[in-house]
Amino acid sequence: MTQHYNLLDEAWIDVVDRQGAESRVGIRALLRDASDYRAFAAPLGTVSFAVLRMVEAILYRAWDSRKWRDLDNALEHWQEKWDQETLLDDAVTDYLDQWQDRFDIRDAEHPFFQVAGLHTKSGEWKSLDILFPDVGDDGDLYTMRSGLASVDAAEAAQMLVHCMAFDFSGIKSGAVGDDRVKGGKGYPIGIGWCGWLGGTMVEGRDLRETLLLNYVPNREQAGTEDLPLWEIDGIGPGLRDDPRYRTNPPTENGTTGQVELLTWPQRRLLLQWEEDAVTGVLITNGDPVGYTTKNAVETMSPWRFSEPQSRKAKQIRYMPQTLDAGRTMWRSLGGILPNSDVPKTTFKVDGAKVEVAKSIPAGNVHWVGQLVGADVLPDDRDIRIHMVSMEYGPQQSSFAGIVDDAITVQSPMLALDNDQLRATARRSVEFADGAARCLWMFARNIAFAVSGNQDDADTDRIQAEFYTRVDTGFRVWLRRLGPDTDRDAALADWAGKIRSTATDLANDLLTAQGPAVWSGRWDGTRRVTGAVAADWLRKNLNDCLGKEPRRNTENGENA
Repeated sequence: MTQHYNLLDEAWIDVVDRQGAESRVGIRALLRDASDYRAFAAPLGTVSFAVLRMVEAILYRAWDSRKWRDLDNALEHWQEKWDQETLLDDAVTDYLDQWQDRFDIRDAEHPFFQVAGLHTKSGEWKSLDILFPDVGDDGDLYTMRSGLASVDAAEAAQMLVHCMAFDFSGIKSGAVGDDRVKGGKGYPIGIGWCGWLGGTMVEGRDLRETLLLNYVPNREQAGTEDLPLWEIDGIGPGLRDDPRYRTNPPTENGTTGQVELLTWPQRRLLLQWEEDAVTGVLITNGDPVGYTTKNAVETMSPWRFSEPQSRKAKQIRYMPQTLDAGRTMWRSLGGILPNSDVPKTTFKVDGAKVEVAKSIPAGNVHWVGQLVGADVLPDDRDIRIHMVSMEYGPQQSSFAGIVDDAITVQSPMLALDNDQLRATARRSVEFADGAARCLWMFARNIAFAVSGNQDDADTDRIQAEFYTRVDTGFRVWLRRLGPDTDRDAALADWAGKIRSTATDLANDLLTAQGPAVWSGRWDGTRRVTGAVAADWLRKNLNDCLGKEPRRNTENGENA
């Protein structure tokens, strides 16, 4: 029977190489050969995100220095790492050697991401069902896997990291030694930290580039005792004693810094083993996360100003901006890309009005913008911004789904001094949203012409179909948008595609109607017919997109 399973050396992380072949590697092999792998390849994007964060914590600690608080020093340091052939340099090797035993998920005293001896009064173990999200054949997450009797160590390791990051809320087992337990139960303290996030990964050509692009050394906490979970001693079944973790309300709880957030101990965990297989698990409450106070610390999520949370705290508060199901990532482009011209709002602090940004991009995206602007990162790179968010059920007490999307831009799009290029990208999204609103009104006008009731219109369907039809075209258009692009011509081209798509959809809706649409109905001042609705749509699209170019009737070209 194997008594140890060390994540530094055992193969447990799913990766895919440049030829598309999938395999598993340990942490050392991943860092040594990261340039050989194109990406992480876990079935769930949330697993890849959680594993990425855990590996990032290693790099932060191995390379940590107070000098990185100075931007120039941080940029020089980052370029040095970018120019290395491998991430497994002497500093990382020494760090992993120092903490080797803490990466053993079967260690008797410090099992990785677990609390040795964790137990309940009744001595219960839970089925593995609560640890494993269920994935259907189409890749969608439904709820929890059922009837799972045992798993191997590699699968257990993946889910251990995933659970700490994304576990759902609800009543947990009550651990002996946790003074919050009542009647043998641990009452809800909220979801894992990553569950709050619009988890943002900046991806390069391979995993070496990806790991570096998400490593942001220039931070206030550089060179401090900002520790990952495996370095923290004395974590037992109850809350940590430091006052920062016992704030009331818990939404205001503090943190040491980004590294601690990368492995935030929202749960206390312990795996049950039978020989080489994991057959059960104990999941109890850990430290609640202060999800309203982390925008200056957490680098892997965009943020939105929250007026309700700000009123409650009587201070400016931001919430992580998650991805929404049914809404493509590019529709929120204005809050994802760096933006010095972000929309503002006002909020009263101590009786004085303060102007605040409505959104803040993810710190790793901002950092890449600094790298490009300082000529540290080449300006001929495609950069993929990949986001993943977990959806939860009622009271956040179950998994409901995963939202996973990505866009690719040329690296100059992120340079902080390239506002005009980003303004063109934002304007293109405004074109699409404006055309969708025009279709919304058109559908209501058609419904009125047929039945006399605008509310009969299936506006959600026609707008969803519109965004589906323009989605691929927009992603291609955005990827081609660069510093040498004729921005006016590019916008005109995009507006033409938007207009054509909206007009085709409107014609499809119109031809699907019966004869009544042509006779129409009076709205009190005029008769609304299909022809009138089509004319209004044309005028509304002109207002939104600019006038449609006149056609040269002799040669068919735009005049």
